[in-house]
Amino acid sequence: MKRLAAGLGTVLVLFTCSPAREIFLLQTPPGLGTMHLEKKYCMKNARDREVCQKYLLEYPDCDFCREKSVASLVEGAVLRYLDLYQKSDPLKDVRERVAENEDFFGQVWDEQTVLGLFALTPSVVTLRADVGGYSGGAHGYFATDFLNLERKSGRRLKLSDLFLPESNATLTRIAERYYRLEHGIAPEASLRETDNWFENRFLLSEAFAVTSRGLHFVYNQYEIKPYAAGQSSFTLPYGALTSLIDPAGPLGFALGNPGKIHAVFVDRESQLILDAKLLSGGAVALEFRARNLGADRRGWLSVSFPGIKETSRVRITESRGMKAERYGAGRRIFDLREKKNLPAKFLLVEGEDRKWSNDKTNRLFLKIFPPGNATDLIVDFRLFFRESDGKTFRSPEEDEGTIGDQQGFPAYRIVLPLK
Repeated sequence: MKRLAAGLGTVLVLFTCSPAREIFLLQTPPGLGTMHLEKKYCMKNARDREVCQKYLLEYPDCDFCREKSVASLVEGAVLRYLDLYQKSDPLKDVRERVAENEDFFGQVWDEQTVLGLFALTPSVVTLRADVGGYSGGAHGYFATDFLNLERKSGRRLKLSDLFLPESNATLTRIAERYYRLEHGIAPEASLRETDNWFENRFLLSEAFAVTSRGLHFVYNQYEIKPYAAGQSSFTLPYGALTSLIDPAGPLGFALGNPGKIHAVFVDRESQLILDAKLLSGGAVALEFRARNLGADRRGWLSVSFPGIKETSRVRITESRGMKAERYGAGRRIFDLREKKNLPAKFLLVEGEDRKWSNDKTNRLFLKIFPPGNATDLIVDFRLFFRESDGKTFRSPEEDEGTIGDQQGFPAYRIVLPLK
């Protein structure tokens, strides 16, 4: 058994060794650690081939957490998974498999459960549980679940606990709109034909997380798409749900400032933070903070605005550490797919630092003036680095972003409701 300290610095190091992802746990509770348990049993079958079963459990240890309400909820959630782990019996599993087929080829079965603190809000503590492994067949399995625990009662929340009565149909309709926006699917397009869904009917996943910037939904394999499609996810911003949220319920905190978004993305070589705020009069203030965690090199921050074409609709209010330029629709920009410059489809703002040193953070401040009929502001953004030897690095990498931007690069996408 091993305990690992997990202060904020440790968490960032762990994530920088991983693929790019959005971080919803914006501040790690002081004293939080991680525990690892593992048990395994192997035996030889009649063909002298080894048959094994392994169980692994990783879970948060909050014994030294200063915030006792968080510690109590985490401990209660962990007990359930500890009980399941204690009941698992690899010796019994292996003996039964060998008894069923003494000539069975050697094989290792395994099941790994990783439970971790995912998000903290004023009224909810959210944990994420990932369970995966191999138990025979053509491929392994993997599934994600969330435990949204109300601070004041300790109960596990359902979607219906978050909204006013009779909200389900409207919630589903709004959620489909934002799933399509985040994944770049036209309103009239078939989910089955364009996004590989089994049916052309939108469903809300039961796996959801209460986060500081919205409800984060994860669809597991086989839930809406074939196994090979992997998981799908999207975040439903609170600004789109103000008419449905119960002010006295667990999401009441989100009504305080629905026109504000704080999003953090981290990978092994960079950190990218976006703060967005809806201003009076319909304008939007954006602040990007981009940090280079890799070698000294040349780098670019690229920000595209689908639905906006004119440079007059964006103002570069400040740029720190990089030279920023606006590219309106029609101006020629590099296209990764065609490997040449093509006319831009919509507005692009790009900041460049020719000598972006390690651990340096550059900032870009923009003020956006969306068209009067716009209901949402869509922002696609990414980082690109090139080292002196020609080696390049993208954030996000292929298959890690939710969308491809107008230049063909994988990009993060944030959707901010305007009305």
